[in-house]
Amino acid sequence: MRKLHKTCIALLMAAALTLSPTLSQVSHAADLQEQSDELKKKQQEVEKKQKDAEKKKSEQKQELKDLENEQNALEQDVKTLNKNIASVRNEIQTTEDEVTKTNEDIEQLNKDIEVAEKQRDDMYDKMKDQIVYAYERESGVTMLTMLLESGSMSEFLNRAQYIIAIQTYNEKVLSEYATAVETISAKSSELSKKQSDLDAYSKTLDSKQSELNRLLGITSDKLDLKNAQVADAKADMDEIDKQIKGYKSQVAAIEQQVTEANIAMAKQVAA
Repeated sequence: MRKLHKTCIALLMAAALTLSPTLSQVSHAADLQEQSDELKKKQQEVEKKQKDAEKKKSEQKQELKDLENEQNALEQDVKTLNKNIASVRNEIQTTEDEVTKTNEDIEQLNKDIEVAEKQRDDMYDKMKDQIVYAYERESGVTMLTMLLESGSMSEFLNRAQYIIAIQTYNEKVLSEYATAVETISAKSSELSKKQSDLDAYSKTLDSKQSELNRLLGITSDKLDLKNAQVADAKADMDEIDKQIKGYKSQVAAIEQQVTEANIAMAKQVAA
């Protein structure tokens, strides 16, 4: 009986020794499988983060494109405003030159008027002298007496025609000078009006330039802000690219670990 009991114990011990390596292999295989599952789960999480990052990159890319379009529009506005300001400045310079020229013309015309008026006055004085000479000689003989003392009708007519010719000539010259003075005066008035119009136009151009400068300042500030937004958006894009690159590296590393775990399990099963 004792002999049989010892025999059973020996058989059980032999069986335990035989099964021990198998149980150990099974446990190790289970650990490898669990490790592989964990790695796959981690891989899925990282791939989700990568996908989210790529979606965010796509949205950021569109946002950057919109910002750059707005940036380009503002740059064009700044160019247009600068061009308009340059054009107004040229107009202002041209107007100032014209004002200067007009002032010079007015000054010259005023001098011409003074000269013409003096010539007219001189002519008027000369005419009076001629009339006095014609009608009243040094001898005190009047023009009427001179006519009455004519020796003949022919002499009478000649003397009368002479008196009329002098009077007509003087009146003609005086009228011409008066017309000349009036013409110069009218030209002076015209230039004065032109000067007034140019001054008003110059003020209008100054106001226009001030308004354009104000708009340029506002637009430039907007452009500076937009440039900063574009720079920030590009920096965000770079950061997202780094994240995506990092996620890809993590996925590749996990895939390598899963492959190694699968190989280890296959070897364990084969053993």
